Amino acid sequence: MICHVLFFLHCFVRLQGVSTTGNQAIPLTGIDVIKEIKASESNYISALRDLCDLVHPALVSANAFAYIPASDIRTVFGPVQAIKLLHVELVADLQQCDSAVMMAEFFKKLAPHLKIYVPYFNSCEKACALARSWVTEHSQIASTLMACSSSKAMPSLPDMVIKPFQRMFQYKLLLDRLAKSVNGPEHEAVNGALVAVDHAICHINTLNLFCNSTTESSMPTIFVLSSLAESTWDAPELQSFTRSVGCEDLS
Repeated sequence: MICHVLFFLHCFVRLQGVSTTGNQAIPLTGIDVIKEIKASESNYISALRDLCDLVHPALVSANAFAYIPASDIRTVFGPVQAIKLLHVELVADLQQCDSAVMMAEFFKKLAPHLKIYVPYFNSCEKACALARSWVTEHSQIASTLMACSSSKAMPSLPDMVIKPFQRMFQYKLLLDRLAKSVNGPEHEAVNGALVAVDHAICHINTLNLFCNSTTESSMPTIFVLSSLAESTWDAPELQSFTRSVGCEDLS
């Protein structure tokens, strides 16, 4: 089960706060890690946009889903659409974080919103399996994806679908690296953010177990609203975000 893998990685994955040049280890500075967090978030959002705003519309336009059940399309693209909306809304706040303390505060505020990943984790295994089968068994889908790749370099469809799973743990790893690169109050602030993200991952794992007995169609709206209700984020853009989730026809 994906939730068991999630819990295992949550408990044991750690990353050393060093980079390497040849055989020599070079300790990273806090600024280095902050730049890495910002750059990796931009890359992540770009990948989400490729999947939701390039690949999905291209497949619809090519009528590549003619023989694909609508429920399967929602499984692959639906949860990722909601995740993309969240990260697009909040990326400007992340890019303004120029210190370890500001970055820590950002992640403390982000942590409650990470429950939006629950529907994704609940269907991740099935979504990846569907993506693999589409590429190998449906020529129209395969040819459309090849055309997309010819206009812009991008990973395979299964690799794009798995990215949100990978990103969840990258947050923990990057914060761990940032904590090891700073001292004093900054170190304590980042550790607090790391605890918040740890708690969010545990919460996702718990809700994921619960969602195994919850109807798929109700999950995105329920847990988006739950996330926002418990959040301390005051960004007005989240109003448009809540209106957007669950309203788009993916078939």
